[in-house]
Amino acid sequence: MPLHMPHDMHLRRKTSTFYGGKSKRAAVQHHCFATDSDGFYSCYRIDEEVSLSTHGMVRYAVPENSAPNWRASIALVSAMDCSFYWKTTHPATILDNWKFVDGKKKSRCTVISAKADFRMKNEMFRLESHVEGVHLLIFVEDAANAMNPKSLPSNIVDLVYESERWEQKVNEQIYLPKCTTSLPISLYDHSKHHGLNRLFSSEKSELGSMKTSKFDGSSAPNFVTLFDHYHKTVFDILPNPPNKTGLKKRQIQWQNCLESFRMKRMPIALLKIPTDLLRDVFEQCNPLELYCLSKCSKRARKSLTLRDTRDWKISYGESKKIWIWCEEGEYNFKHTTNPDQYYKISFSWPQSGPSMFVDLSDRGDLFNYLLETFKISIVESMNNDDQDIDFLRQTARTAIHRNMEVEQVTLYNMENTRDVLDFMPILDQMKITQNFSCSVRFPSNFQHQFIMYPNEIRIHNSIWFNIGQLLDCTCVKIKLCQSMLSNQEFDVFLQKWKKAGTFPNLRSLEIWSKKIDNESPILEMIPPINIVDNPLIKVSFGKRDLFEISEAVRVIKDDGTEGWLKVELGEWPTFEFLVVSPGNSVVAEIGQRDEALNP
Repeated sequence: MPLHMPHDMHLRRKTSTFYGGKSKRAAVQHHCFATDSDGFYSCYRIDEEVSLSTHGMVRYAVPENSAPNWRASIALVSAMDCSFYWKTTHPATILDNWKFVDGKKKSRCTVISAKADFRMKNEMFRLESHVEGVHLLIFVEDAANAMNPKSLPSNIVDLVYESERWEQKVNEQIYLPKCTTSLPISLYDHSKHHGLNRLFSSEKSELGSMKTSKFDGSSAPNFVTLFDHYHKTVFDILPNPPNKTGLKKRQIQWQNCLESFRMKRMPIALLKIPTDLLRDVFEQCNPLELYCLSKCSKRARKSLTLRDTRDWKISYGESKKIWIWCEEGEYNFKHTTNPDQYYKISFSWPQSGPSMFVDLSDRGDLFNYLLETFKISIVESMNNDDQDIDFLRQTARTAIHRNMEVEQVTLYNMENTRDVLDFMPILDQMKITQNFSCSVRFPSNFQHQFIMYPNEIRIHNSIWFNIGQLLDCTCVKIKLCQSMLSNQEFDVFLQKWKKAGTFPNLRSLEIWSKKIDNESPILEMIPPINIVDNPLIKVSFGKRDLFEISEAVRVIKDDGTEGWLKVELGEWPTFEFLVVSPGNSVVAEIGQRDEALNP
């Protein structure tokens, strides 16, 4: 509030508690209408405050054709988010042009289809919500009354809370019409029609003071006139928890925003907004919206590069696709050569996030453009899918130059192995943190030494991964297929593992090797190594990692750490080793007939 106006902090805090919205922002905001001749900036300013106060769930509350302008003194705005977060038992799907049949009458509309639990009694149905204590009540009426005015029964409370019990239905298939309601309205005419004309002024007189007396000098009541009262309620049925519905809820808003950007026309002078305020505006936008904005002009793109860095991730895949991952989910860029499809959105919810069609003939240009514009510092995954080793080489060099973290690299087998051989020196310079997978069939004389290991490696043709690399490996999980490691080399590995302080990260090791035999011992045991009566052991660590081993033999480390060993013979002999760490592992019931080995 400006300094010339009185400050009653207690009153303002109490007001904000009741009317400030989800974000607990101040309910009373100072705004100068005098310099706004057409009302567009006031419209933007109010809509922005509503969006911030509702965490983006309600937007555009002021109709542009009745926005407050220089004549205004006070404008009252109220907004309500009535989205129902439907709790389903199976993922929901959207069905277009669904046909409802009632006797001989048919109607078609878009529906949400899902299996869910619900309750019913008489002609009422009650759907469950992800929000505790919230339910959606559906009243069934005769189709003959479909066009009649609607109103709730006068005894609605009695109907809901009467002693008659609700009948429980479990995992039933339900089809709900997609009935999104979102329309800003002006209550000016409505209020004056119902006797509140003294609150509104046809002359739009100016405000003299925030604090007024009850009567003026002539003993007449003193009113502060109100320009208008705007209201908007948003109702939608969203079959996801509240923190996962932002994508679907804003789909229509994306379409309008993107179309405006595509036509190079913006409703307000966005780039004239102060930098700190503009940064808050960008915080409300998703990657697709920001990408369209960056294409409007060089100045628009420069404004985006001034924003704070976010923890966004970028990835790419087959068929010339690029993904951006952020807090709200996944945003896709898909390839098209049809100019009529440029910047249009497709939505395959709930399987994936929204997709924008752009020209990806040279996707390396878009990849670098997104990195620079959005200041992305993490690559979620890289691979040579579609046999495209050139693009992998290009993006890898970009990641090295920018010192970016690369979470996952996958090398698929290629007809021309020479291209992959040339790529391996580049691989050594990358900062791979999570996973490296390789199924390339290298020549028998191929040699490679990792400089830095990620958390997990999976090598399907691992004849080149020797005992020296295994002894130096710092991975959490290791899986080697078609290996050439022998019994003697496994014995050397286990003897080193048993020493305190060695392999502190290792949790799971699985190796398939033709050289495992029943002639040489491993820890003084001849394969196969197992105990038939020992039950299944489950070890979990991390969010999604669960490993099982059965009929295994216990191996004790010098510091007391437990490992479980199992060696099997057959067409492809297998060496399995699972480490139990009390700090972050959960072990199922262990049998009493196992043997503890500590030779």
